[in-house]
Amino acid sequence: MRLLLLVLSLGLVLAALVAGTVSALAYGADATRAGEIEIAGVRQPVTLSWDAIGTPTLEASTLPDLALGLGYIHAADDAWTLALWRQAGRGGLGAWFGPEVRPLDRHARTLGFEALAQQTYRSLDEETRDILDAYAAGVNAALTQPGVAKGDAFVLADVSPEAWRPWDALLVERLLAYLATPAPAADAFWKDAARQDSALVPFVRTDSTFRATLGIGGTDGARAFVAGASEGSAFVAHQPAGASTLDLFAPVTLRLNGETLSATSIPGTLSLPIGWTSRGGWAVFLTSSHRLEVYSGPSPPPVHSRIVERDGNEVLLSIPRDTTGLVLAPPMRPVASPMPQPNGTSTEAGDTGSTGWRLAWSGFRPGTDVPAFLALMTGAPTPTFSLLRGDGLQHRAGESRVLGSPPATSNAPNGVFAGATSSAQRAGDVLAWMDNTLQSRLSASALASSDASLWAAQTLPPLLLALGNRDSLDRTLDAPYAFLKGWNYRYTPEAIAPSLFETWLASHEAYTGHAPDPSDSLDVLLLPHTLRIARAALRDAYGPEATAWQWGHVQGGFVHPVLEAQDTNGITSRSATPTTGAGGHPTTLVPGPSRPAGAPYAVPGQGPATWSAWALLGQQGLSVRTPVARIASPDTDRLGPAIFSLGEQIPSDRPRLILLPPS
Repeated sequence: MRLLLLVLSLGLVLAALVAGTVSALAYGADATRAGEIEIAGVRQPVTLSWDAIGTPTLEASTLPDLALGLGYIHAADDAWTLALWRQAGRGGLGAWFGPEVRPLDRHARTLGFEALAQQTYRSLDEETRDILDAYAAGVNAALTQPGVAKGDAFVLADVSPEAWRPWDALLVERLLAYLATPAPAADAFWKDAARQDSALVPFVRTDSTFRATLGIGGTDGARAFVAGASEGSAFVAHQPAGASTLDLFAPVTLRLNGETLSATSIPGTLSLPIGWTSRGGWAVFLTSSHRLEVYSGPSPPPVHSRIVERDGNEVLLSIPRDTTGLVLAPPMRPVASPMPQPNGTSTEAGDTGSTGWRLAWSGFRPGTDVPAFLALMTGAPTPTFSLLRGDGLQHRAGESRVLGSPPATSNAPNGVFAGATSSAQRAGDVLAWMDNTLQSRLSASALASSDASLWAAQTLPPLLLALGNRDSLDRTLDAPYAFLKGWNYRYTPEAIAPSLFETWLASHEAYTGHAPDPSDSLDVLLLPHTLRIARAALRDAYGPEATAWQWGHVQGGFVHPVLEAQDTNGITSRSATPTTGAGGHPTTLVPGPSRPAGAPYAVPGQGPATWSAWALLGQQGLSVRTPVARIASPDTDRLGPAIFSLGEQIPSDRPRLILLPPS
């Protein structure tokens, strides 16, 4: 009997071990986060630690060791993110997901992200290559652990992450820089050109699908400012990032030889768009520029690229691209009419006889922004960027100044404002308005959450006055009028009035060809009609219940890039995300989308994902708020945006992981 019980007990233990192993392989365990690991490439011991909500801290004595530790953190926390971005950038999604994504692979190869990353790596100085080599060593140390390599997403896609190469960080950096350019499908010049020459249409369509698939867009809605807060002067930065559930930013505290830097890093890269120390910091907008040019020169010698898909099929591409640009349509046809250029000039068809189209972008030349971010870390006043425009805001030596040439800038009595698009200028006006109207200042966190629109406060009241009193309107406008009349001009996710207001403006412009003008008697007569159209548009798009018209719902929700379409096992549903978007608007300090078109969010557009960071001048800490809902704390299952507090010392009782050189 004892022997039988012993056999049964051993069987149960073995079954538990097998089940645990299968569970770890199927659902992902975790990277090593405590103890010691020997990694080739470590020069001196590197210390890593994570707090209860996953905020990482990294301590190192050399810059390469700092890069190695950052690589480990990125792969431990965001392995799928950096692996997917690399696979998309190298034009290899077909090798993971099959021929359905072949057009996206062709698009990535046409733009040359991987080839140009390799060229850039070969052209770099030895010091920068050492940093990239170290970063790759850190990534690979985490990727080779079963708890990382067999995470949910990798199991679902039935793939294993390949070893990270030193130039892969440059590949991901270049991919994200391209996604930070304006979407051709939303650009008036591109649309006019595509109407004149159908040869441009396939590129525009595929580019739009490529951006939508990765869920990153609208990064040009970024803004940063220094303003007075109740605790003192505050530094605030906002970066929209589309609608992806994948983290664009990985908040981290970096300590190099005792110097502390709180930063938002980008997984898979050495980019630090937001950084903060007790002496000040910076916010660099994720914006880049390309240009569609009328082109009459010869096509450059083709660049060849071979795509191997999951089923083994091979595709050979011949791409007319060189450092001057990518020829989208060769000069084989005359332009039908003079075509205005983005700079305001025009090209006559007769000037060249035969013309085509070329896409010019700085990313078609070897280059990287790694030296620029390293320069910011060391306090350089004028970092030079190659891929990003380099616009943003810097606070250094007690002075706030604009970086680059952002389209929107303003000087408030107590600070400076910079915005990545001209439409952000109205958000800058909010700071001056706050200075003049608020007797007690907002706290820094409240200032970083401000979704009040001075533009809406100035625009809506004259329209309501021209609309007339409620009794003069038919009953279908009772509810819309009440919502608009009671609005406090804040673009909060649960508010219904912003959706009505934005849709009303859009409906009036679509009907008349211009925005509503209360001084125009004809416009005044049309206001009830266009408000009814707006109400009908919201009803048709979201249903008859007004609660479905909330601003957050109209903005749309989040998407799991690529993987969501492949998920038949519900794995992606385990990633807790909000069902509706966030608040904000182009005219508020917190950026958000505008003009709901009667359909949920779709790229091109800004989307609901906005990362926010704020700090008090002269203090070390930086707070970073995520756009995607997470478990609020280990003690509750309540969902909410996480707020990472960076710059704090590691408590003595917190587990540490020490990365050591091989013995």
